Amino acid sequence: DSSGTETEVEIPSQLDGKKVTTLGYYAFNGNKGITNIRIPDTVTTLEDTVFSCCTALKEIAIPSSVSSIGEEVFSGCYSLTNISVAPDNQAYMSEDGVLFNKAKTELIAYPLGNARTGYDIPEGVKELRGYAFNMAQNLTKIQLPSSLQHIGDSALYVTDTLEEITFPEGLVSIGDYALGSAQNKTLHIPSSLTQIG
Repeated sequence: DSSGTETEVEIPSQLDGKKVTTLGYYAFNGNKGITNIRIPDTVTTLEDTVFSCCTALKEIAIPSSVSSIGEEVFSGCYSLTNISVAPDNQAYMSEDGVLFNKAKTELIAYPLGNARTGYDIPEGVKELRGYAFNMAQNLTKIQLPSSLQHIGDSALYVTDTLEEITFPEGLVSIGDYALGSAQNKTLHIPSSLTQIG
């Protein structure tokens, strides 16, 4: 849809008499008109890149039924300001619009269109999933927690506005293109680091 009007999509809970349990690879990839997608509580799996590059998508609510979320699900969703998760979901949670696993040890996705200019990743997070902050639109500062051990591929590949990154002591690995084209003014590399992609 390129008409500029807001478009909401409600995914049915059944198709041809069968429950809709999986939203597959690239299912909505690249749709530039969808602003809101309603996921039914029959869905258990969001496969890789299912919503990637839905550039008009503003908010999304993940129901309690979802137990598996793939890679790059929200990559390229530059208008996304909030990711919410049903409180009784057993696998995932959200805080301040950011998607985490339930134990809050993995940050899965940051809403790329959020207006914040700074974000402090909570203590206890051990891993940034690949593409977690990929091309976040407004961030100039990301505070990494002392608990962080792994940074996934392209996880901090943000715009050139990111000014400073301090990697905590205890960080073990940084994935491929983790910082991408960010023109960082200062980088602090810890002695604990054993792998840089």
